[in-house]
Amino acid sequence: MREGHETRQSSDIYKVPTQSRQCLETTPGALDESLHEARLYWHTLAETAVENLEGDIAPRALRVRELLKRVPSIPHNHVHDRQAALATFSSNGRLYLRAQTTWKVADGGDCGVGGKQKTRAAAVPIGVQRPTPLRFGNDDFSVAERDIDKPGVQCNMITVLVLAWLYIFSAELVERMQGGSTLAYTDSGAEVTSLDDTCNAIDVGNVDENAARSWAAILSPSPVWRSTIMHSGCSRFLSPWSTTVDAFRVTLPTHNCYGMAATLPDIHAQSHIRVPDAQTPNADELYKDISYYMALSCDFHVVISSICGVFWEPSVPCNKVSPWLHPVLHELPAALDFTSSPGYIEVLATIGTPPLDPSGSAWTGCPQSFLDLSGTGPYAEPSGSEGQITRPDAWRLLYLPPAVEDDLHYESPPFSPWEPVGTTTFETSAIRVRVHRHCPRHRLVYRCWSWLRQDGLWTDDAGLEPDRGSDDGGVDARCLPVQDPEPLEPGNKIKIPVRPLIDQDASIAASCEVFGWVMRNCEGLPPESIFRDKWLQDEDEDDESESFHSADCSDPSDACCC
Repeated sequence: MREGHETRQSSDIYKVPTQSRQCLETTPGALDESLHEARLYWHTLAETAVENLEGDIAPRALRVRELLKRVPSIPHNHVHDRQAALATFSSNGRLYLRAQTTWKVADGGDCGVGGKQKTRAAAVPIGVQRPTPLRFGNDDFSVAERDIDKPGVQCNMITVLVLAWLYIFSAELVERMQGGSTLAYTDSGAEVTSLDDTCNAIDVGNVDENAARSWAAILSPSPVWRSTIMHSGCSRFLSPWSTTVDAFRVTLPTHNCYGMAATLPDIHAQSHIRVPDAQTPNADELYKDISYYMALSCDFHVVISSICGVFWEPSVPCNKVSPWLHPVLHELPAALDFTSSPGYIEVLATIGTPPLDPSGSAWTGCPQSFLDLSGTGPYAEPSGSEGQITRPDAWRLLYLPPAVEDDLHYESPPFSPWEPVGTTTFETSAIRVRVHRHCPRHRLVYRCWSWLRQDGLWTDDAGLEPDRGSDDGGVDARCLPVQDPEPLEPGNKIKIPVRPLIDQDASIAASCEVFGWVMRNCEGLPPESIFRDKWLQDEDEDDESESFHSADCSDPSDACCC
């Protein structure tokens, strides 16, 4: 996950030429060049990753607290106090807490937009009805037997830790939701034994009776505890991390959303893993952050948006997504022998439109879309093309609160992180774009997350670290510092096969989504000929606007897209 991405100095990877071309599909030469640059980028990162893997894992890789920057806390639900009780709703077998996000336009310019707020409805799932299976046998984290005696290698307890956190999160959620929420136990549990009796024993240390009972429940080969959050009518909801009737079937929220099984290493004391030297927080410090970890884990939209964000690059336009993703999805897996990787991530990335959540960049501080970056310089193109504005900038202005109310609907961002290609003109743009022609850069600053109470009032939550960001107390997820690595040259440590690019489906999907965003928001078909490109024909057929089909204007200023 990249931290702090602004438009990079090295963003000429996919620089758009200036000659006129009225189509999204790139020329064969431009496509080959893009594929070459993508291979250089991904192959270099793969070489670096292999080198790091053979050494020690960087301690920072395990500092997950750094992801909690503006993540809100799961609040306490005071069910007997209507003014403090949380508002909930159920949909598609899940129970949600109602919420909203608030963003504010930082002051700047005379357009009247400065200081305006933008709110979006939000929700966090806290209960499920259909858990997903957890399977065992994943050896991805284990070291080879010949490396067991090397420094930094310890017993592989990943599965034990996962099961423990499932239990802790569920128990904490029961305490916070109150009401009909319960944590019930059965009489079964893991057998208590001596370390000398079996090589498959897990040493939990010198603990009291209650702690031993908890570990017996966590490590039991059959379900021992059940966390019921609350009842809604005839529906019963389990915590997003609870065990179910079948042994070792648990809910990991993101896997549950996509109907995928989670796979963990087998539980046995002879499995080993390489771990770095890292400072472990004490229990009191860790407990203070539990509710923040719970919120991040519960919100699978933010989780999957952040995970898929590693495939996104701000300098790659929508019509070059296929060559950009090709090396990492079709060449590196064969070279690195990925036999059991999380397949749904590759699937979501391959389609060109991975799920996005606007809260993801603000919560974690990791930009995940071109809208998370403000860009630089004036909106109007330099002298000689004063009537032009880049499409990414025009799209950013469309997403801001309007200076003058209109009938357009840009409350939600496009569901594609890749920026639109080319330039457009102020003359052919919507009023909400034209009013910013002489404005400095506008910043849409994240203010807070708010939980809805049953009395209709909102409780604001600025997150774990509300003081991070701009001087006015908010975080501008679009203006984060550049922290990309220096350009690298690929080495010869791994042999990576070169496979031909067989289609441009991802580029087509990304282009349809980001250009379709404008067509679907009551603006009709813009006059630029690029909106009638063959790649967008499916979008054309789906749009019901009369103006969409009747527009037939030429646009000599339409920019090249290759």
